[in-house]
Amino acid sequence: MSETIIAERAPWKAALVDRSTKLALIVWAWLKTLFSKLIEGPAPTLPSYTRQPASLPHKLKKAAFFTTIVIVGMMYGFMVSIFPTSFYVFMISPIVAISLIVIWILPETDNVLDKQVEWLFFAFFLSLLLWPNYLAIDPPGLPWITLIRIWSIPMVLLFLLSISMSPKFRARITEGFATSPWAKTCVIAFAAIQVLTWPLSKHIADSFNQLLNTQIEWIAVFFIACFVFMIPGRALLWAKMLCCIVVFWCFMAVWEYRLGRVPWADHIPSFLAIQDESVQAILRGGARSATGIYRIQGPFSTSLNLSEFMGLSVAFFVYFFIWIEKFFARVAILGILGFMWWVILRTDSRLGVVGFLCSMLIYLLLWSLQRRAKKADDLIGTAVVFGYPLVLAGFLMLSLFWQRLNHMIWGGGQHAASNAGRQEQYKDGITMILKWPIGNGIGQGADTLGSRNRVGTLTIDSYYLVIGLEYGILGMIAYFGFFISAALKSGRVGVGTTDRELGLLVPISVALTTYIIIKGVLAQEDIHAMFFMLAGMAVALLHRAKRANEPQSLIPGSAR
Repeated sequence: MSETIIAERAPWKAALVDRSTKLALIVWAWLKTLFSKLIEGPAPTLPSYTRQPASLPHKLKKAAFFTTIVIVGMMYGFMVSIFPTSFYVFMISPIVAISLIVIWILPETDNVLDKQVEWLFFAFFLSLLLWPNYLAIDPPGLPWITLIRIWSIPMVLLFLLSISMSPKFRARITEGFATSPWAKTCVIAFAAIQVLTWPLSKHIADSFNQLLNTQIEWIAVFFIACFVFMIPGRALLWAKMLCCIVVFWCFMAVWEYRLGRVPWADHIPSFLAIQDESVQAILRGGARSATGIYRIQGPFSTSLNLSEFMGLSVAFFVYFFIWIEKFFARVAILGILGFMWWVILRTDSRLGVVGFLCSMLIYLLLWSLQRRAKKADDLIGTAVVFGYPLVLAGFLMLSLFWQRLNHMIWGGGQHAASNAGRQEQYKDGITMILKWPIGNGIGQGADTLGSRNRVGTLTIDSYYLVIGLEYGILGMIAYFGFFISAALKSGRVGVGTTDRELGLLVPISVALTTYIIIKGVLAQEDIHAMFFMLAGMAVALLHRAKRANEPQSLIPGSAR
């Protein structure tokens, strides 16, 4: 009678009870069959042979092993059905941990996959700057499958395999860091601080996802770059590829400016189209509210990132202008620099102008020091070195009194609200960092600051504040100390070298210094992996520069 009443009043309950009963009977039958086979053992394969029965302890171990697998599987199924999709990333942690243990215990061999790591590294570099990261596959409940992740994950796995299996590979990496122990110390300290401050986050799942991304795309990329750029010719190849990418995006910028949107906005395949409001906002493009003029953004999420990329790439074009002796090649480089200036102006971003001009001014000083290092009585180099303070002071005065340049650097009326907002953010952010100097967890900088723009979106403009709010004061020291040390040592060694590839230390120093400057007004991280590459390149070239200055008998494996 009671079952009839239940079926009439709540049919879904009756159906649930019936299905649960059937499922329990199926699971019980499957477990019974499994354990009977474990205890009885498999049937003999041939009539004339019999298998020796296993001992009781062996049967119990085997049964316990399969029981553990069943229980873990049931737990995973329960978590998938109960917890939100953001929790799925935690379920991967045991698999990652087991994989790392397996990699660690692999036998040693000299057959490493260094070539594959190198190819994947350059594929990652091209994907970072050529492919919009918001064009990706979006499986339900999982992070986006971007082109960067397609290359970076196997690259890191192969790199870890090579380190685990090859003593020579480990010795090569260790030897490279012997010249720059500061780099290894700072980057390991920063990675450790990221992990230690992660539990302080208010959004554990989101922060864990960002933690994995930064450990792979920043920290691991730095170590892989140290290995790749110790190979002669790879640093120069990277610089040439960077310049070609810049020229490509300059021409694409003209097309985008004429269309008033990114050219691929209406031609995205369905499997790459992400139905997210932030992605749709990127595809629509943007304009400054005070002017209404479209701002070019290229493959990045905002026009600010394109402006940053252009400004920080200037140093490598200046490098080629100095080292290339052909007249027409130098004229072409000057034309490209003018083209880049046009693109920066069309992004309507002051930080690109600051990056462009800072790169020029810093390179001028290092170039004059380089000329004096090669020839102490060089008139031009000596005049520029001793006259540089006057040049710098004259430029600052010009930026204050020339109205057009003043608006480009310091901003005009249309930038008043932006300037006021940054001042308010600095005031509140510094107070918060001093009150809680241990950090609030990765990805929590904007949420902790609580500053919002006119449409109510959380925003933070300074990466200094991001690092301080997320990783604390020690995190700021480790992060910026890492890049400052790399810039200073690269500049000091680069001005004294006569080798063309080692001369890349000068533009590396210029780019890293400019990066530190403009991060005061830009908090976005679209191309941060590129600067960890540059830091890795600096470590590798500094090691090669030291070896080049040693006697030949002291250089291991040298044969000239």
